[in-house]
Amino acid sequence: MAYLEIVKGHRRRKIEVRDEPLSIGRSPECQLVLDDRAVSRRHAVVRRDGDGFVVEDLKSINHTFVNAHEITEGTPLRHRDHLRICHYEFIFHVEDSESSERFGVQIVLREGSDSSARRLSETSTPGTGTPSGSKDARPEQKLPAVQAILRDLSTVVNEDQLLPRILGSLFTIFPQAERGYILFINEDGKTLTPKAMKARHGNDDSLHISRAIVDRVLTNGQPLLLADAPTDPEIGSTESIMCYNIHSIMCVPLASPGNPPIGIVQIHTENRKHKFKSEDLETLVNVATIAAFKLENARMHKELLKQEKLRIEGEYAKTVQTEFLPSACPEIAGYGFDAYYKAAGSVGGDYYDFVPVGNDRLVIALGDVAGKGLAAALLMAHLHGDVRSAAKSCSDPGRALQAVNQAICEAGPAEKFVSLVYMVLNTREHTLDIVNAGHMPPLLRKADGTILQIGEEHSGPLLKFSPEHDYETVRLRLAPGDVVLVYTDGVTDAMNSKQKRFKLDRLCGIFKKAKPNPIDVLDAIVVEVHRFTGDAEQNDDIAMISFGRNSS
Repeated sequence: MAYLEIVKGHRRRKIEVRDEPLSIGRSPECQLVLDDRAVSRRHAVVRRDGDGFVVEDLKSINHTFVNAHEITEGTPLRHRDHLRICHYEFIFHVEDSESSERFGVQIVLREGSDSSARRLSETSTPGTGTPSGSKDARPEQKLPAVQAILRDLSTVVNEDQLLPRILGSLFTIFPQAERGYILFINEDGKTLTPKAMKARHGNDDSLHISRAIVDRVLTNGQPLLLADAPTDPEIGSTESIMCYNIHSIMCVPLASPGNPPIGIVQIHTENRKHKFKSEDLETLVNVATIAAFKLENARMHKELLKQEKLRIEGEYAKTVQTEFLPSACPEIAGYGFDAYYKAAGSVGGDYYDFVPVGNDRLVIALGDVAGKGLAAALLMAHLHGDVRSAAKSCSDPGRALQAVNQAICEAGPAEKFVSLVYMVLNTREHTLDIVNAGHMPPLLRKADGTILQIGEEHSGPLLKFSPEHDYETVRLRLAPGDVVLVYTDGVTDAMNSKQKRFKLDRLCGIFKKAKPNPIDVLDAIVVEVHRFTGDAEQNDDIAMISFGRNSS
């Protein structure tokens, strides 16, 4: 079975890849729909190729990446390859291959570690040697050392401090141990990194690890004792056993009950007279099990602290972002204004602003940065400054939007596109000049209740898409009773628990039925969006502006 696991850009889920091609894009006709304007309508396809799978970019605007490399032709997908399409990220899985490939790659060494570690390619069946003749600690020596480990595990939450202390205690429990290592499995699930190393004699921190032993333990998930490693029929002749002069060794998974290993613990001796026994292995397994449980708790504690820090930073960012939004709507004789903003998270990427320019002109802007969260909020803050600067320096709306586009092209990640409606309202002549950069067209409600979309055919590309584009201006004359509505797609794309969208037709219907003034229009829309979505989680930021001429 093969599948794509979404790890960024959408809630985490799995999409099975079958024999028929899996098309990916923004079009509803694709098997996997990515609802983002930066994604092309038909962006990429994953298809079977012989016994494997390949991914192919379908000449998309923003390209497709495998393991951070842009692809230009059909590219084979291997187990746990990373696939990126705009701000969506996936991991490709082939379940049948996981057990054989998971540890078939190079151990990653710390800086300064022995570079002689090899690829973990050999696999073998689990087994134990026959213990005989050992240098052993008396039970009254082992018990205090085990108790010391338990005390450390219960009080220390920093794994960088805890792991060396575990190895130190193990050297007390097992006086025959000459070298000890604790290695963690990396996030890729294939490589390991040494986290603690200890040599009984001197400060030698070179890595004396048998690739075959580590692979055997992690592939089978079973502890391993070799009382006399050189005599083992499968392990004894390997290069690492002979090179490192390993004679008796214990290697156990670092795993709490019912959970996959997070790493391994290994101790060994190079003295052929001092061998480990089966009861030694049992002690080491018990210590490793308790250590894994406590380490997982420590990681959860660390993650909770990280989340709390992010929450506090998010609240601060929300406060800062609020300062960028207008504190009040304009008060202009003969006109009414209202605005609404709600981020999907603590901060968002939607934006709106009112910028007075002269006595009778007002710039009204509303935009949407692709994505949400801190990255989108930072670009939104940049957009705020760019719009205000352009409004003050460019009287022509098209040139103003050009200036904003050039400034945004120099800021933020390449995939963070921005849609923006830039309007200039002349309250003396009652004209509205509209320039649109890839945003939904504004809606106009005439005094007789007619709903019109304004300037759809004159809309230009998203900001950051084409730095040198000339944007076209559409002029509209507002009559008494006319109301204009501009909004982000968080309104029309609002989704209920049945995965149905609010859609434009519903929005137009509410706009048509609402009382013909800006405040009542937004109140009616907000109430209906909340009624429609119910308890479903808000899936995108929402921003709206309504304004118009008073009817009398």
